[in-house]
Amino acid sequence: MDLGINGNRALVVGASGGIGREIVATLAAEGAQLVVTARRAERLDGIESGHLVLMDVTNDVSVVQGVTDAVEHMGGLDTLVVTAALDAFGPLSDTEPDDWRGHFDVKYHGTANLCRHAISHMSDGGVIIVLTGIASEIPFSGNPAGGAANAALTHLSKLLAVELADRAIRVIAVSPGFTRTERFASFSKDQLAAIEAEIPLGRIAEPSEIASVVAFLVSPRASYISGTTIVVDGARSIIGRSVSD
Repeated sequence: MDLGINGNRALVVGASGGIGREIVATLAAEGAQLVVTARRAERLDGIESGHLVLMDVTNDVSVVQGVTDAVEHMGGLDTLVVTAALDAFGPLSDTEPDDWRGHFDVKYHGTANLCRHAISHMSDGGVIIVLTGIASEIPFSGNPAGGAANAALTHLSKLLAVELADRAIRVIAVSPGFTRTERFASFSKDQLAAIEAEIPLGRIAEPSEIASVVAFLVSPRASYISGTTIVVDGARSIIGRSVSD
């Protein structure tokens, strides 16, 4: 299916993980023009599509330089996709103040500041996609800081959707469930089976399934979707388990 995003000028931030890389590949296959960022150079290894840029979303100078580089390279900006995240997990009792600050610095503060700088360069009718996660929907005991940061990011996406509506810029949060990324590479078959048993569809998502949703939301086919969260989790969050999950 031709989604109508050929030539779309997209900046994908934090694209070093499995979902981010798949978003880059999917948008590239649809003909989008891409600038792709990660915090460390080695995290960009193997990404074959787009202009590669180093960006640390927790550093204002780096964000400004990265956005400027992207706009100059592509001649403008139509789409911003933010997948930046921090891999740090554990129960509340083991979560130190620096862990809380780290999640919010990357996930919320970093994304908010990035949007602040990118918005002035975006074309009217553009799209901002922020990736959150179902920890904002379900209070998982192993991810209190990440879940709180995701919930704040969901609020930010709704706020921006209203603020930018007069420019017809759509803002959407995408909330993936458990997805087969490098995070699960060390899990045993029994551990994966236990996770999949809690998912109504009975399996962990593939990164391509998240990326396909993002590509659709970027496209004109999703022109009336804004200010909401698209949950892609195999119905996992519907069954709403407690923190003792």
